[in-house]
Amino acid sequence: MKRTKLLLAFLLYVLSTTAQSVTGVITDAQQQPIEYANVVLLVQQDSTFIAGAVTDAGGNFTISASVLTVKPCLIQITNIGYKTTYQPIQAGHIGTIILEADTQMLDEVVVKGNLPVTRLKAGAMITNIEGSVLAQTGTAQDMLNYIPGVASQKGSLQVLGRGTPVVYINGRLMRDSSELDQLSADNIKSVEVINNPGAKYDASVKAVIRIQTKKPVGEGFGFSNRTFVDYDDKYWDALEQVNLNYRTGGLDIFGMLFLYQYKDWHEFTLTQDSYLDKHWNQLFQANGYNKTQNLIADFGMNYAWNSKHSVGFKYRYDRTPKGRYFSNFDTAIKADDLLYENSQSVTSLDGQDTQNSINMYYNGTVNDWDIDFNTDLLWTDEHEKQDAQETITPVTGTGYAQQVTTTNKTKNRLYASKLILAHPLLGGNFSFGGEFSYTNRTTNYRNKEGVLENDDNEIKEKNTAAFVEYSRELGNLQLQAGLRYEHVVFDYYDEGVLQNEQSKKYDNLFPSLSASMPIGNAQLQLSYAQDIERPGFYSLRSSIYYANHYTYETGNPFLRPSISHNVSLTGVYKYWQVSAAYARRENDVILSTVPYSEENPNIVLFKPINSKSYNTAYLTINATPTIGFWSPRFTVMLQKQWYTANTAFGMKDFDRPRVYMRWQNTFKLPANILFNLNTSWSSKYNTLNTYINKTSWGIDAGLSKSFFNDRLTAQLNGYDIFLTRRSSRISYEGTYYVMGKNETPNMRSVRLTIRYRFNQGRNKYKGTGAGESQKNRL
Repeated sequence: MKRTKLLLAFLLYVLSTTAQSVTGVITDAQQQPIEYANVVLLVQQDSTFIAGAVTDAGGNFTISASVLTVKPCLIQITNIGYKTTYQPIQAGHIGTIILEADTQMLDEVVVKGNLPVTRLKAGAMITNIEGSVLAQTGTAQDMLNYIPGVASQKGSLQVLGRGTPVVYINGRLMRDSSELDQLSADNIKSVEVINNPGAKYDASVKAVIRIQTKKPVGEGFGFSNRTFVDYDDKYWDALEQVNLNYRTGGLDIFGMLFLYQYKDWHEFTLTQDSYLDKHWNQLFQANGYNKTQNLIADFGMNYAWNSKHSVGFKYRYDRTPKGRYFSNFDTAIKADDLLYENSQSVTSLDGQDTQNSINMYYNGTVNDWDIDFNTDLLWTDEHEKQDAQETITPVTGTGYAQQVTTTNKTKNRLYASKLILAHPLLGGNFSFGGEFSYTNRTTNYRNKEGVLENDDNEIKEKNTAAFVEYSRELGNLQLQAGLRYEHVVFDYYDEGVLQNEQSKKYDNLFPSLSASMPIGNAQLQLSYAQDIERPGFYSLRSSIYYANHYTYETGNPFLRPSISHNVSLTGVYKYWQVSAAYARRENDVILSTVPYSEENPNIVLFKPINSKSYNTAYLTINATPTIGFWSPRFTVMLQKQWYTANTAFGMKDFDRPRVYMRWQNTFKLPANILFNLNTSWSSKYNTLNTYINKTSWGIDAGLSKSFFNDRLTAQLNGYDIFLTRRSSRISYEGTYYVMGKNETPNMRSVRLTIRYRFNQGRNKYKGTGAGESQKNRL
């Protein structure tokens, strides 16, 4: 009994000492949080180092140490541009510490444009942009292309090996990729890339990029203007964007007007082999264009009455008054290798859509609790009209003409809310919360000629989620673990009647875990995460669309979500970054084919289905040395899948690996001119049931120059200068169909961008959004 009491007393002592921690918030004189400030815990008597931490985006820090219970301690706080501060402390929350600006140091600082430093922290690969050569690369879109493991070009953003990321700017979810173009790289402080997001994020999110900008320039009125023109060998594009801000005290009022006219062209050859009642072969020669006009306007305001509390709202109006796809097709059709007929067709698709959205948020701290609450409302109306006119000339018999006209009206309504609570616990940080979204989508589809069936369907979906996450530092070891639960009720209605067979319920658990620590001069991070990709609502429809009189296309209300189990290992050593990952994927969505009907045995129907499970792996190596005024960046990625599918020619292995290489060069020239010369190359490879059967490479170049203390910036860029980025593939879509496509590249373009800004800093809006996975599916 005595031994038991001694053991119990020892355990209580250990728990009481290990659980001791000190937490606080670091701000400047304007009560703005200071990120990346160094906070060091020292013994007060002799200044012996005990432990340290770095503040997060909210200026918060947590330091754990058992010595807090037995010795008087103090903390030392340092950050570039501020005077070093010392303060005696005890265990617990010490409140807010205000750093005083060091005006003498600020006068002496000279930015030399060094190579950015990349490090691992709390499950993220963080690259510092401020003061580095990347601050002069142009826009955030341009700059992201230089971040290790990220590929960004002409509106496309990818995290290598993980796909399209979700992007946050100062904690606010980016809803439109144009925001990356409106944000200047020299206004960015740091970029975080998270390959395996934790439980706070929707389970469909595979990668996250978090952009932290520098402090606002000042109060009063500010604006920025962006104009660009782009020429792609045939057509001109034009964009005009104006951003307005007014700041006074804690009030921030902002707005944006965005006008864009875009037109591009396409030329391709397409072969279709359908193995139905006969072997039908179609050879298409196609050319045409896409044209879009877009108007976006936003307005919002937020108010921060101190560094601990902020509220706000944002309204966005997004209107496409005119969008058109137009294409000419000349087609030769063979039946069992003999010419059967020729056809000429003209297809046009005209569309208009309007989207309204509202975000409201509260972000604050009450005692030791951090609170982040968001509510989102979204409603869209889309109208499409497709007109296909065909003239068919058989080898034998009389020619004839056919017209198929369809109209499609779609309405989407989304309501979503999300709450996150965080609190220091046992020397670490504990957070939990929930998210709810309700989606309603109605579709009215009509074909006046009666070639296709009309369709009226409605989808109602409720998604309820709860999550918990805990992170803590144990010496040099950083641990983070989370668990997310999602309950989804999917109801499908046809002509107003609930269809029990298509309706579903899902209950899923998504664990995540990461551990990182230094080993010598290297930093290592091991992560595991499970994610999900729910089918887009377009893929779940039952209506049939018309391509030509041999080819129809439909959706599949029976599709199941795709689930992926991911393990990754990342390492950083000096200017080297290495990342390796393995994934087990289940129920990926692929296109397959079936005969349309017994009455029409020569028509093939495209339909999305779930694939069988398969494995995939990738390895990415980045090197970022610096040689005087030259900053080269090398990337090599190896990617491989192990996938087998049944095709028209029997079982086939799709396991050819992909090799991707990128060499980027930044040269700092006299007169503060920046010159970029970049090249990339990709091998042949397999992706699911498709074979990319040609290599592709390209060269891009750019010049940028700033004037009038960086208020005016001119940037000239050339993309795919030698017109070599090819697009060619063969798809084996089920046992009835093989398609090959060779596309003439239209990536070559020249773009001139002019920006002017006055007293223009980032707004302080902290809304993070809710229901993001549902928005993407809409």
